[in-house]
Amino acid sequence: MESKFGSLTLPELRAELKKRGARTVGRKNELVERLISYERNQNFGKIETLEPEYHMKLPDATTYSDVNSDSKFPKTDLGKVQSYLAPLDKNLDEHVQRLYNEQFLRYCRMSRRETCVFIKSSCHAEMKKGVSYTVDIELGLDGSITEAQCECAAGMGPQAHCKQYC
Repeated sequence: MESKFGSLTLPELRAELKKRGARTVGRKNELVERLISYERNQNFGKIETLEPEYHMKLPDATTYSDVNSDSKFPKTDLGKVQSYLAPLDKNLDEHVQRLYNEQFLRYCRMSRRETCVFIKSSCHAEMKKGVSYTVDIELGLDGSITEAQCECAAGMGPQAHCKQYC
């Protein structure tokens, strides 16, 4: 491979490698290849900047209580759930019902606020029952889903759409 490094002398190649913090021993063709690799890979030091993960703002864990037949819960219907999932090209199907029937849901707790209700639950992963994910859902008082998140990869909020959530 022809490059701008091929015409450099051994001391110049070593000086260039030293600037990059690279190994400086070897034959000339090895030093040239090493410099080409360093240039191609931005000196192997370019740090990828990752955006921070999304996390819902949740109430304190002590404010949650178990959901039971006496719980005051916003009326949520299938239409509101489907309107939340529609922009994500997701829908409810028999698969979701099967996860519920086969007891993948471990618990369900809620925390009531003035403007919304938070639901926290834990659900077993479908493929490995030993793994479970925490699911958080925020409902408006009208029963509409405001946002949701799950610990799994597909469940990152604010518009979670994984199997555990759906």
